[in-house]
Amino acid sequence: MIPHSAIIIDDEPGSIRALQWEIDQLGGRIEVVGTTSDPREGAGMIHRTDPELLFVDIAMPGLSGFEVVEAARPFTGHLVFTTAYDRFAIRAFEVSALDYLLKPITQADLLRVLGKLATRSTHQRLQEQLALLAERLDQRARSPRTIAVPTDTGLEFIRLDQVVRFEADGNYTRIHLSGAKPLIVSKTLKVIEEMVGTVGFARTHHSHLVN
Repeated sequence: MIPHSAIIIDDEPGSIRALQWEIDQLGGRIEVVGTTSDPREGAGMIHRTDPELLFVDIAMPGLSGFEVVEAARPFTGHLVFTTAYDRFAIRAFEVSALDYLLKPITQADLLRVLGKLATRSTHQRLQEQLALLAERLDQRARSPRTIAVPTDTGLEFIRLDQVVRFEADGNYTRIHLSGAKPLIVSKTLKVIEEMVGTVGFARTHHSHLVN
């Protein structure tokens, strides 16, 4: 079996390593031919290697995943957007992503992507995208919203219903949690505000985002 070539573009090195590990467990069905945490470098890497699969994070500094794809045109491979939060789901489908995976990505997620690669047609692709979108929206309606944030020990998955407030601390944000110690994450409050959206949170001060 000839493996599908793939590139991983994600500004969090820990996310790259986690996805690479899951891919390695598939027994050679996907070959990662390049990885980068620099989205600008990623656009050039796509042109050089022309991978069959592109795993690209959506929210990255400098260039978003959508902008990377635009810069890499005429890329003809299959897009798989990855993200720790899913408010960008609809736009991912609008640009014809093969799939949309919510971190942490599992082998089951990857096997689903491979299955679509083997069987999809234009009509099937549209129907699968619509079905997946409905599935994601239903999942989020039935389960507590979560975000993944980078700390000095790796990614932490935070339930938003456990957040009391987010507090700006320079280029970092302090997350105050109900019944737990605060977390310091390497994202600005502006980025955090974009991640959580406006529903359920209010900017009561330029340094505080309150649940």
